[in-house]
Amino acid sequence: MDKLGSPEHLGNRQALASKSVEKLKRQADARARFGDRIFSGSFDNTEVSARFKARPELMPNTLSDCLLELGYWHQLDWLRHAVYRDGGDSVHEASTRDWFVFYLLTEIRPRNRDEAKAALPRKLLV
Repeated sequence: MDKLGSPEHLGNRQALASKSVEKLKRQADARARFGDRIFSGSFDNTEVSARFKARPELMPNTLSDCLLELGYWHQLDWLRHAVYRDGGDSVHEASTRDWFVFYLLTEIRPRNRDEAKAALPRKLLV
């Protein structure tokens, strides 16, 4: 029996197939939300903002929420590059969400002075 037909490789093929199906589901969801442009890398910022804002349950409501999410995207990129040094840019979906949350730093009012101070270094980059 060839190596690829052996039982230990069958599990690998099943795992790869499951991952591929899951990736296709995520791509279909992204296309449903943003259309085919999501994979082209070109977005109309106004349209992107409107689409994200149409899902209030996924919106950060405070500057602290924004900073937490921006930290998440930063850590995710760090981990990705730690595993694969030549990982390149983030996927369009992630970089678009990162841009949107960064933009929200200019729209959301701070709840208190400490939150304003925490967000200030990020706001200076805008």
